[in-house]
Amino acid sequence: PDANSYASCRRTSTDLAVECESALSAARFLNLTIGTNREPVAVVEPVLLADAFGRLAPAPDGVSATARFDSATGTCMSALHSLHYVLTHNGQGSVSLAQAHLVVTNLPMHASGGSSLKQRYKVTFYKSGGEGSSRPRSGNPGYLVGAPLLAGVRVHSGEEHAVARLVNGLPLVGPVPDALGACGARSHVPVRFHVNQLSTCSVHLTASELEDFCLGRGTASLQAFLRENNSSLRSSPVHHPPLPLQLIDGLAYGGIVNPRVSMEFANQALLIGSWGNAEAEHAEDWQDSEMALLPTPPDMAWNADTQTCEGVVVGVGFEFLSASAGQLMDLQQKVEQARASYIKEDWQVRPELVGQIQRFHLKFTTRFVPMAQPTIETIPLDRRTEKLSYTLFPRFPEDVLYVFHIHNTPRRAYWQHFVFLAPTTALLFLIWAWYVGFRLW
Repeated sequence: PDANSYASCRRTSTDLAVECESALSAARFLNLTIGTNREPVAVVEPVLLADAFGRLAPAPDGVSATARFDSATGTCMSALHSLHYVLTHNGQGSVSLAQAHLVVTNLPMHASGGSSLKQRYKVTFYKSGGEGSSRPRSGNPGYLVGAPLLAGVRVHSGEEHAVARLVNGLPLVGPVPDALGACGARSHVPVRFHVNQLSTCSVHLTASELEDFCLGRGTASLQAFLRENNSSLRSSPVHHPPLPLQLIDGLAYGGIVNPRVSMEFANQALLIGSWGNAEAEHAEDWQDSEMALLPTPPDMAWNADTQTCEGVVVGVGFEFLSASAGQLMDLQQKVEQARASYIKEDWQVRPELVGQIQRFHLKFTTRFVPMAQPTIETIPLDRRTEKLSYTLFPRFPEDVLYVFHIHNTPRRAYWQHFVFLAPTTALLFLIWAWYVGFRLW
């Protein structure tokens, strides 16, 4: 359990008419049982349909998980595009629920009679009866480089405060796989500790849709806009909140929210886990790195002469101040402060694409800045093994009793040796006299 995995492969068909139903259908992945309880796999509705641009929309009536070949159009209808298994288990090896999320597509036949299609497979495990492994740690206590950055929003219950943690940490939005870079509301990648990242995806707009969006005449949320496959019927997206923040449910946003947009986290304090093992129940693990919310941006301006929308919020940049703490031989990494800022650009319709769909890019960036800290004075490696000796007696030269001594200069005073020899000889004489006297007595 919990070994979430993702894989992909490209299936090549030399005779699509024959192999459509046998090799490209999702049905053969669904007629099975999983786990010791032999739970049947249930298909989650609705089944989604991917078009040639990779955009997803609910499949129309009559589309099923079983592929079929349409000889009139030379198309393999409902060919498997991607399959996502979601398995719920009890932590003891027993699966209580098995679900399959399907995306199908219509695959045209090539002139040769064959075709090819890249298929994706994903498995996600969830533990029933608690959050369990769905919210893993990112260090103990300090962050591990490359581990997901812990994030959440503050929740209250009377006078008690806690943090509602995001399952996979602070998210960035990336493109839907193999969808020509198109944005997807559920295509997220996590921010990783001490890894500077750039994540981009594209929104497809016509010139009229861009103008309506720029002037605030849009009436659809970005999620609804991305789901709508027919560009002649869809409405432009609303401009508040900014498009990048609509993709992450309003995280880090504290401004105006259009009532047509459902934003789960807008106007809620966004917290970053100071340590990699920050606990949701302990608010003090998060209080030092609360992120200031982004305000409502200024309105955009439409330039009809150049077909340009000026001042578009195209992205969000996250910056994190990191520091080292703890013992010198076991330094731990933590987050001291965090902030977010807007990234703005101008979107212009290219003259050759007037009346056609054009791609405009959204972006998310992360940057980690190590905090300036005092230099730590260390003992050089060649001195760490030196042995320090302590004695009550004065130190004598190592060759004090050596009678043959060569000097570099003839003028050196030899009488210095007698300074050390005299007390030594006297001490030996006293010890001998005491021993002889004791034997005689």
